[in-house]
Amino acid sequence: MLAQCQQLLDRHADLFAEIEESASLAIVPRARVAALCRPVPMIVWVREPEGMAARAGEFGGFKALSSDLLLVTNDGTLEAALERDEPLAEIKRQLRAGGMLFMVLRRKDELREHGWEDFLEWLGMPFVGSCR
Repeated sequence: MLAQCQQLLDRHADLFAEIEESASLAIVPRARVAALCRPVPMIVWVREPEGMAARAGEFGGFKALSSDLLLVTNDGTLEAALERDEPLAEIKRQLRAGGMLFMVLRRKDELREHGWEDFLEWLGMPFVGSCR
């Protein structure tokens, strides 16, 4: 699944071009999400010097998570999305249909500093307003 995630990230490199180095999005199955838990496998989309990379990680609960964003998936939804011709569009569709849950773990100003604005707007989560 990491290879498929990497293909998605490479295909949409322009969408992630402004992401600050080390900023990340974690992907965890819903069945394993808890405030605190024993470490379980997760996927992390992290910005590295050469671009976005899909990496394996461990989810130990919200309090231990250093990612900016969290994508919580129902069983099989990420796998099904990655099999589609347009996997990122399918992830967006699944978010709207309730097959995936999206959690923002940082303040708006931090997300802006880390470069997530374009990605969040593409997902349909507009970054509007003048309050900072």
